[in-house]
Amino acid sequence: MESSQNSREASVSVVRDTSEYLDVLLRKGAEARWVMGLTPEDVAPDVQPEETAPSRRLPNGFSLPLILMGCYIGGIALDCAQMDGSESLLFSFPSEELTIWPYCRREGEGLLALLTRVAPVLVIPSVFAIVSVFLISLRIGCRVQHFQSLCGVGISILSFISLVGQFFLLYFSCGTSTVSKEWECDASHTLFWLCSVFRVGGPLAVVCCVSPVMDFFAGTGRRWLLVSSIPLLVFTAAVVSSVAKGEVATSALQLTYYSTIFSWSLISLFLWRSNPVYWTGAQPKGKHDD
Repeated sequence: MESSQNSREASVSVVRDTSEYLDVLLRKGAEARWVMGLTPEDVAPDVQPEETAPSRRLPNGFSLPLILMGCYIGGIALDCAQMDGSESLLFSFPSEELTIWPYCRREGEGLLALLTRVAPVLVIPSVFAIVSVFLISLRIGCRVQHFQSLCGVGISILSFISLVGQFFLLYFSCGTSTVSKEWECDASHTLFWLCSVFRVGGPLAVVCCVSPVMDFFAGTGRRWLLVSSIPLLVFTAAVVSSVAKGEVATSALQLTYYSTIFSWSLISLFLWRSNPVYWTGAQPKGKHDD
């Protein structure tokens, strides 16, 4: 028995003297480092790994839609600066069917030739707006699992369908008449207007769908929701006024472009500086904690 006890005592070594434990804690050496917890919440910002620490530069996932949004803002700003009014605005909301005919397919004109001719007023600005808000709503909605933001994806697709439908309306509305054997156009004024409403108003609604996420992570109450709603409210009022009066509310529609320049410039600057790629771990609710 004594030999076994002696062998056990001989195999035991002292790792740290308990009397020195408190002294070691109070007198930490210069080369020593405190070990933090392994949970992500305990990692201090100044010790985050270089590959995971937030940077002021957005990754490619968000830089592309913001660049497209900037191109759209610059495009409509140049368009509104014209002396005779916005050409794309006059094209999108014509006062009568005869106004559409100059943009319709001409005799002997192919699909590509028509696309090239109407691209400055129809295709290019719409593609910039639709694609930019589609990518923003898709990436933010998937990252934070926010249903309202993902609804913006569907609205963007609907706007793109309206764009394609409007283009084919211009292409197929003209042709050789079976009666007179001459080149005639018969473009539906109502259908053209309806496509323009979805094409122009869709991107404005998408930004409103994403704004609650911006308010949630920025802690700004409903500030961005109000800012993003201004162009949509002005556009809705312009369309309702045009339908009610039976004539195009050109001034109100022009104000829609001005408010879009103001609102989207602030939103794009906020998204560029706030790095939404790091918005994870929480979902915005109906009410925000100010």
